[in-house]
Amino acid sequence: MPKRLNDICEGDHLDPEKVKVVQDQLVSGLAATRMAQAFRGLSDPSRIRILSTLLGGEMCVFDLAHLVQMTQSAVSHQLATLRDSGLVKFRKIGRKVYYSLEDDHVLNVYKVALDYISNRSTRAPDKL
Repeated sequence: MPKRLNDICEGDHLDPEKVKVVQDQLVSGLAATRMAQAFRGLSDPSRIRILSTLLGGEMCVFDLAHLVQMTQSAVSHQLATLRDSGLVKFRKIGRKVYYSLEDDHVLNVYKVALDYISNRSTRAPDKL
C-alpha cells in the first residue's frame, strides 16, 4: 500500500499572491452544490451506461432497458436520478416516455470523463 501523504502545512506562511488568484477562481457555494448534484447523477455505473445509450439520441424506456440489460423499473429509477440531477430530459407521447440528454453540456462532460479515465488507465497502477 502506498505511503499516505501528510497534507498539513508546517508553519503559518500564507502566499498572498497565490491565495488572491485562487480566491478569484473559487466556485460559489450554490455552483458547488449544483455541480455536486450533477456529479451525483454520474456516480453510478448503471446511470453512466444509460447516458451512453442516449448519446445516440432520444430513446424510450423499453429500448433503454433492453440495451443496458436491466428491467424497465430499474431503468426508470435510474432515469429519475438522472432527471433530478439535470442530466436528462423527457417527453411523453401517450403512454411512452422518451428520454434524451439535457443538452450538449452533458455530452461534453461524458466525453471528458471518458477521455480522463482512458488516459488514467494507461498510467502505471501506482499512479492511479
